[in-house]
Amino acid sequence: MDEETVKLVYFIAVTGLVTLILLSVLAAIRRALIKQGWRIAEAMSEELDAASLPAAMANPAPQATPTATDTYQLPGHLIPSASRLIGMVGLVIMAAMYVGIGYFALYAAFFSPASLAYIDDLAKYFLVGSALFAPYAFNQLSSMMK
Repeated sequence: MDEETVKLVYFIAVTGLVTLILLSVLAAIRRALIKQGWRIAEAMSEELDAASLPAAMANPAPQATPTATDTYQLPGHLIPSASRLIGMVGLVIMAAMYVGIGYFALYAAFFSPASLAYIDDLAKYFLVGSALFAPYAFNQLSSMMK
């Protein structure tokens, strides 16, 4: 076999091994979370506290007959969180990019080692991409200030 064929065989083997390890770890995490009864809808929600509600909603006057249109969310209930959703989407995008760059680094290591010098420039890209997490960070900071 010539040198290029050997490189290709090693590249496919290493990339396959990395992919297998990545998928195995993700499957193990998924199984563990399912076993514990974890639900993404609950993880993406935040608890409603009485301080963030108007006084009339936090302590509603008792009604003799509640109507079907009463939709009070009382403290302790979980409500959807847009900042957590944005943070999760950003995390998935950033993780996909890290995996892609990892595969590029593997490819470059076997076929074009000079290309590895450009990976340093990608740090700026990831720094800008971390702005996807800004809404979640500001939400957490504002909840700490309360």
